[in-house]
Amino acid sequence: MPEIQPLRVPFHRSLRAKLMLGLLVVLAAMLAAVLLVLYARGYELLLARERAVAKINAEQLASEMNRELAVAEGLAAAMGKLGEALPKDDVVLWKSLLPAVINLDGQSNLIAGGGVWPEPYAFDPKLERRSFFWGRAADGSLNYFDDYNAPDGPGYHHEEWYVPARFQKTGECYWSRSYRDPYSAEAMVTCSMPMHSEGRFSGVSTVDVKLSGLQTFLAAQSKVFQGYAFALDRNGLLITTPSAPDGSAPVLLPKPVDALTSFAGSHAEFQPMSDWLAEPLKIAPDTATRELAALIDEATTNIEAEEATRIAMQLRAPDGHPAYLRQITVARDPLLGEEALLTHLIQPTSNWQLVVVQPERLVRESVFTIMRRVGTALVLAIVAVMGLAAWMLRAMLVEPIQKLADQLNTASAPERGQHVSVESTDEIGLLACQINEYADRIVASGEAAEAAAEQFRAVTELAHDALIQVDDAGLVVGANRSSDQIFGYAESDWAQLPFERLMAWDPRTEFQPDHAPDVGSRAASQVRQLSAIRNDGSAFPAEVSVSYWRGPKFGRYNVQVRDVTERLRNEEQVRMLATHDVLTGLPNRALFRDRLTRAVERCQMDGTLMALLFLDLDHFKLANDSLGHEAGDQLLRAVAERLLLCVRRGDTVARLGGDEFALLLPNLDDPTKAAIIAAKAIEDLARPFELSGQKVQIGGSIGIALCPIDDDSADELLRKVDLAMYHAKAEGRNTYRFFTKALHAALIERKTLLDELTTAVREGSFELHYQPVVSAEHGTLYGFEALLRWSHPEHGLVMPDKFIPLAEQSGLIVPIGDWVISRACAELAEWQRQHGLEVKLSINLSLAQFRDQELVGRLERGLSRHGLKAEQLILELTETVLMHDHEDAIEIMQRLRALGLSLAVDDFGTGYSSLAYLKRFPVQKLKIDKSFVSGLSDNEESAAICRSVIALGHNLGLAIVAEGVENKLDLAFLRAFRCEYAQGFLFSEPKPLRDLDPARWQG
Repeated sequence: MPEIQPLRVPFHRSLRAKLMLGLLVVLAAMLAAVLLVLYARGYELLLARERAVAKINAEQLASEMNRELAVAEGLAAAMGKLGEALPKDDVVLWKSLLPAVINLDGQSNLIAGGGVWPEPYAFDPKLERRSFFWGRAADGSLNYFDDYNAPDGPGYHHEEWYVPARFQKTGECYWSRSYRDPYSAEAMVTCSMPMHSEGRFSGVSTVDVKLSGLQTFLAAQSKVFQGYAFALDRNGLLITTPSAPDGSAPVLLPKPVDALTSFAGSHAEFQPMSDWLAEPLKIAPDTATRELAALIDEATTNIEAEEATRIAMQLRAPDGHPAYLRQITVARDPLLGEEALLTHLIQPTSNWQLVVVQPERLVRESVFTIMRRVGTALVLAIVAVMGLAAWMLRAMLVEPIQKLADQLNTASAPERGQHVSVESTDEIGLLACQINEYADRIVASGEAAEAAAEQFRAVTELAHDALIQVDDAGLVVGANRSSDQIFGYAESDWAQLPFERLMAWDPRTEFQPDHAPDVGSRAASQVRQLSAIRNDGSAFPAEVSVSYWRGPKFGRYNVQVRDVTERLRNEEQVRMLATHDVLTGLPNRALFRDRLTRAVERCQMDGTLMALLFLDLDHFKLANDSLGHEAGDQLLRAVAERLLLCVRRGDTVARLGGDEFALLLPNLDDPTKAAIIAAKAIEDLARPFELSGQKVQIGGSIGIALCPIDDDSADELLRKVDLAMYHAKAEGRNTYRFFTKALHAALIERKTLLDELTTAVREGSFELHYQPVVSAEHGTLYGFEALLRWSHPEHGLVMPDKFIPLAEQSGLIVPIGDWVISRACAELAEWQRQHGLEVKLSINLSLAQFRDQELVGRLERGLSRHGLKAEQLILELTETVLMHDHEDAIEIMQRLRALGLSLAVDDFGTGYSSLAYLKRFPVQKLKIDKSFVSGLSDNEESAAICRSVIALGHNLGLAIVAEGVENKLDLAFLRAFRCEYAQGFLFSEPKPLRDLDPARWQG
């Protein structure tokens, strides 16, 4: 295009010269001088104030967002503490506690899930992976994901959210880059906190935060300053989407997890904002930061060196370091559509970027308010000036322009040679020349429009979706290449093809319900999902939208069709993974619980009978441990296949977890049908399984509950069927039992007893009785064994065998055990002061006490407080306690021995310990169970056992204590066997310590 030369009119003939004498002298003097000065000074002052207010808004919004994120940080810290404190082998406890922590009331819109991710071999020395992760489903419920633990699973130790957490400060959160969750496609970020065990890094705890929750939060907060705000992570990926304060979307917006720089590359209106935000920070990393970045970069391939540097600066940010804040004014914001002030704040602890955008017009509106007040006083003067200006404009401007308009009105279409003519030599004449030149440009623009139309047709051919044009009669008049591929038609087949051949839907009804021919152009309609038909007659799911263009003579319906077959298939697979067990393909616990609830509702409405069966495999752990976990998985799949063959069509078989299965049998005629199916399941499971060339024999114990006979609540049915299953195990396993009123009574009795025991622990309603331990050879007093009694307000003294098992199951055994240690030390110290005699004190320890990390410190403080020597205290441990985890048990016993305490194995011979392990335990005594001692003189088998145990103990250098000595003849046998110590009713029954006089055992 030739360069356009500027046109000039001599000043003495211009309109400016004609108007300067009248209009400018009056208006410039009265208005321009006053209002321009007022505007300039007022705008400068108010702009400075507005910038200060914008900084305060950004800092306050960042603080509010941090408080919102503090929920996730608190949850991550809580799970990290649980990960450091919970027993590493109690998977059930982990799975019951962690989801309860994550599922915080009122936070499901923010918290998407979370979990605990131990370091390799930190959870179990034999396991490289062991994670506990829950993600939130579409209905808001938490689902447990275990695929990270599988050997062929994705793993997590080199993930971007895991590696930097190794270098994070204790108790502080490392925020990951924003990403889309592979399971739910939800945009989110992850808060990772390090866990430590005995001063060493042992893994991380994580909480996933929905970016949609932060989007809602920022949108609500932004209304205060009439603008909008959005956040980016350290890599420039969007955490929230910029959105107009009124909720409109005049331009295409980026999505969360998109890079603003990439989006701005194709949307020029965002380019100034993107360029300014992408300017590098004027902060150089120090040597320690660069070294930390190198460690992070080397530890994983998921973090590039440049991002590693940003992460290292984030991790090394000092406490209390101020946020990096700057501001700029842009000429036109793409969302506000006007000049705006941008405030950019970068938080040092997370490197998150908060951008606050406010309209500059607020400043101008303030200035204009002041100017309107001043301008009111000048209205009268302006009226007079405008009268003079009106006369001058009419004579010098309006009339010449009117002549020009008359000539344009009589001219024909704008073609070359069709020019207007004005004899004026001022700006009016110049305007006439420009009109003539513009007419020539219109002709050239027509050619350019045709070229643009050709370019549009080329782009249409490259589209992946089918683009089909339909005329007002419903016939196809054009289709792109993707239409040929999707529908299977040749290019020549589309001409005049009725659109109804493609799908049972008429696009004309979308905009012309009455087929009116004068409907104007319309934008694309809402996307709808329909069934489309290919040329070969096969159907496929499609998303369809239609727009309408109306020309002067005809209209066109532009139909866009997208084949969504693959997407729907993927969505169905995701739904299957969320509701079905990955190993067996059976419904998982969540889906089974939903079906159970619906079945109970149907029972209530229809009055039908429904049975719930709960199956627990017998001896599965033995098979799993002996053959390996892979064989165990094969066994579980085989069990699932056999159970499916036992039920009817319409029944449900589900795997609830581990080796637990459940069967739901609706619409039963009578309860015997449930018994028949249970018996068949037990019979089928009793047949050997062929696994890797070996035959494996297991069984199953089944509990049965009926609805509505036993209960009409899903929770109560599950509780009662679980009780019935345990009753079946107690009856010998490999059988089934119905829930009965007797079991219900036992359940009520157990709950009542637990409530009373809880009250007893709170009120300290216990007392200690002591049984003397004497020298078997001389009969002299050696020490006492402290025995717990519950002082029940109605039943009197309750023996330990009635309440100790319940205390162990409920966790009350730890506070009870602490009370026993403290009270026994205090009472023995008082008894020794009264009698001037130093003796031994034996105290029984439960498994929970034995594994308590505070046990050694608690014992040390108790001995010191009451003035007892450590060598006076003997801790009695059962074989079950010692064999629970013998490696850890040895370590704990060595710590107790280092304190100076003695250790004894209680009830030896009744458990399942190995003699090979016994010699590794640092114990000093063995206590022979009274079942072997009672009637020793009359029972050769008991005598042989006692003689063997005593000989074994002596060979290992251990002292022997015989329990349950009730007659002198048994004592004589023990002396003959060289047993060192004895206790039993022969010497004294258990009594309060104040009632035991040492003079009775003087030899």
